[in-house]
Amino acid sequence: MESDALVNGKKEILPEAELKALAANVPGSIFKLMALLGDGPKSGYDISTEVSSEEFLSWKDTFGNIYPNLRKMVDMGLAEKARDDFKGRKRVYYSLTGTGRQLLDWWLTEPAQRTPVRMELLFKLRFSAHLGPQVILRHLREYLYFCRMNHPMFEKWYSDVRRATEHSLEHEIERLTSDFWYRFTKMLLEWSEESVNRIEEYRKDNPPEGGGSCTDTPLQRCYSPLL
Repeated sequence: MESDALVNGKKEILPEAELKALAANVPGSIFKLMALLGDGPKSGYDISTEVSSEEFLSWKDTFGNIYPNLRKMVDMGLAEKARDDFKGRKRVYYSLTGTGRQLLDWWLTEPAQRTPVRMELLFKLRFSAHLGPQVILRHLREYLYFCRMNHPMFEKWYSDVRRATEHSLEHEIERLTSDFWYRFTKMLLEWSEESVNRIEEYRKDNPPEGGGSCTDTPLQRCYSPLL
């Protein structure tokens, strides 16, 4: 793939081999920042606000890495910065360079990573059997509370997107995204409810020796909303 871009004021084409070599030194977190800047110049504050929305739930990087990564992009020649007055304050805005735009377009056409699901909850359940069903139930009930807190938010988002009358490609992508998170959180909620019921049934059929009882903890002890 070869594409035109303005680099240092001249139209220049970077061959795919050069783009691949450049991409090898760019982590995924920087590519995601580049995608956000692909829409136009943004400040670090603009970016942190945008990634706080439901649409960017898959954003795994921490807010604290946004500014260091923006500086790295400037050092690598992928972005440039400019200062502007905003309500009497100097704010720094970042925008892609020609090289950054070419590299972003190349990355967007590459196959997405098939990231496996990693849940600490499943790992803890796997190795907690010797502690008894009360520990398993505590984890599952806390996760159930977490799911009940978050699923309605995605259900509302999906419902709002479906009711919209817009017919642009961007809207269709938002509909696909909201549909994914609606179905995914619904599945997690249903799994959590069924898992709690199954372990409760197991506990009834297998009471602890000596007549002891399970000590339950409040559902909201650990988990906070996703956003």
